[in-house]
Amino acid sequence: MGLIGPWTRYYATETTQTVSSSVTYPTELPESDENYNKRGTTEIVSASVPVITSESYDSVYINLHSTNVFKTIHDPSVSSLDIQYRVYNNKDSASLNGGEEYIYLGEALTEWDFELSTSSHTRAYSFLKNQQGWESLTDDL
Repeated sequence: MGLIGPWTRYYATETTQTVSSSVTYPTELPESDENYNKRGTTEIVSASVPVITSESYDSVYINLHSTNVFKTIHDPSVSSLDIQYRVYNNKDSASLNGGEEYIYLGEALTEWDFELSTSSHTRAYSFLKNQQGWESLTDDL
């Protein structure tokens, strides 16, 4: 199985432009908080303003390279699905050279619910099709 159709890839690039904002830290922070030494203070924090760029493709073929389910160490009730996918110029190029003729290798992460009875691949394709730029892709069974 894979996804086929028009696809748009969005990505952010860093710029030299920054934005600053004031951050006030509460006076009551636990000692384990990384900002414990800043409690009760206010500081100005600057961050880079990214530029969002897009690349559109008329017809691609996308298939999953791997899916992995992880539980966090700190909170075992939180699980995530790591999705790695490959984008090809077309379906035929997905079978060339052992699948190594991809134009983009991507990764996505979403929550995982062990209560659902769907496979990780089914959940991954469903998640990907709901992302911006993926809406026009259809299942290629």
